Amino acid sequence: MKKIILLMVMSVAILSVNAQEKVKQKELGLVFRDFDNFGLMYKFGHQKSMWRLKSIYGKSYKEETDYNDKTQKGKRLGISLGKQFTMSIQEKFYFIYGADLRTSYYHSNVEYKFDSDEVYSEITKRNSFRLGLDCVIGFNYLIGEKFVFGFEILPGVSYSIGKEKQQSTKEDSIDKEYNISAFSLGMSSSSALLNFAYKF
Repeated sequence: MKKIILLMVMSVAILSVNAQEKVKQKELGLVFRDFDNFGLMYKFGHQKSMWRLKSIYGKSYKEETDYNDKTQKGKRLGISLGKQFTMSIQEKFYFIYGADLRTSYYHSNVEYKFDSDEVYSEITKRNSFRLGLDCVIGFNYLIGEKFVFGFEILPGVSYSIGKEKQQSTKEDSIDKEYNISAFSLGMSSSSALLNFAYKF
């Protein structure tokens, strides 16, 4: 009888410890990459393991210069899904690690206008899709009880499929098209990510 009671007490203790360890939580925040690209990140799970859904690189731009009457337009959209794990370093300071599967679309349009013997334009269009896998390595700092500031680096591998098309309005010109598909590995300056989130 004593063994059964002891076994029941131990089971309740283990279950209560597990319940205390896994506290459900969610986070919604803004993310910044290169200080030029931004987006949203939603996390859900518990304090030691969370799923990550990230929509980023919502970038659209238009630039005009006097040099050769250059006009450049572009946009970049991306989404990723991943998993992160958290280790406590201090009371409000955490180490995070995990992985993200990401995909993105990029489009750019560059036009040069020339005025020599005749007026004509040269246009270069690029379209590409990219699929990649990133490692997540970073730190989170808890501000108060509800706000989280984070820094991450995201080294990874990716493959892009794309085309570049060059057109000209000049007489007798021939349009050209190139394959710009490429494989990339490693970490670039755009692999750093800042995150400011609200925890609920």
